[in-house]
Amino acid sequence: MKNGSKLYLNPVIYYMFLLAGVILFVYLSLNIKLDVVQNVKANIKDDRIIIEGEYNTKSDAIYLYNDRNEKIYKLTIEHLEYIDGQTVFIINNTTELFGDIQADIVTGSQTLLERIFIRAGKG
Repeated sequence: MKNGSKLYLNPVIYYMFLLAGVILFVYLSLNIKLDVVQNVKANIKDDRIIIEGEYNTKSDAIYLYNDRNEKIYKLTIEHLEYIDGQTVFIINNTTELFGDIQADIVTGSQTLLERIFIRAGKG
């Protein structure tokens, strides 16, 4: 026999760890919920965010930014109105944002398993 020790792993232990990993992955991917967001152009005036078209939000939060690589503001929607084909979000504007901005609206949610396998990351 050579002077090196040979690491031996019992196949039962190996398969138990493999099975535990698969079960943990499936459990977490079924229970972790992700928001589905839609990016839209918006105009902010005082405490109103005006967006062309009608949007239903599944959350009371809206995300606003000029550049996604910089600061993103998360604001709470106090009220939602539909006026002349536009969606108007009433917020408490405590930011320095005004004029034309980008907004992310939460339009739904999905599990991690749906995002990875069913919709292939297109959500």
